[in-house]
Amino acid sequence: YWNVLDQHERGEPVRLWILKGRQLGISTLFAVLCFIHAAFRGANCLILPHREAPGKNMFAKVETAYLRLPGTKDGDTGVALVSTPSTWHTGDVLKWNSVDYAGMVMRESAENEDAGVSETFQHVHLTEPPLWKNTKHTMGGLLPTIPTAWGTSVVGEFTARGEGDYTHGVWVDACAGESWARPLFLPWYWLEEYSRERVAGDAPAFSRLTPPAPD
Repeated sequence: YWNVLDQHERGEPVRLWILKGRQLGISTLFAVLCFIHAAFRGANCLILPHREAPGKNMFAKVETAYLRLPGTKDGDTGVALVSTPSTWHTGDVLKWNSVDYAGMVMRESAENEDAGVSETFQHVHLTEPPLWKNTKHTMGGLLPTIPTAWGTSVVGEFTARGEGDYTHGVWVDACAGESWARPLFLPWYWLEEYSRERVAGDAPAFSRLTPPAPD
């Protein structure tokens, strides 16, 4: 989130390409940010996972954010803090569409190679692009729908796989400072429950990454 604020305060659009371990809360964070952008700022937001099932799970976090808004006083549900959505399709879309206010959180699946091309979005959250049906084609159609202005965001987050593919290419270019995105590496070992003590038979620690000690 510091990186989101840093790019925002620099007057830049938020553009992040996140290589991460699982269960670090990244999908939850950006699903809730999409809700905030739509419900309080009238933005169009897209959540684009690799398949239907994980997309429905992510969209459920948007619905939870709406239904569990903190109340302004004891007994309030908090829903009154925002306008009532004009369209609410469970698992698909949460939309406000009136004369005075418009905003939307939409979920599609990258199983549709042309996902997202029918709308203009200010905030897009992309999950596991290495597993998309046709990542290069989908990104080629999607990126032009997102203004390159300050106050917009494109966040891609993925686990390590697919060396040499589109996602890896963006990562390599980003690390070289030659991409539209800022690279972030969030390693699995930051999550303590994903670690254990070493035991006999484990591979040498970082054997491919650590040069041999000098004589």
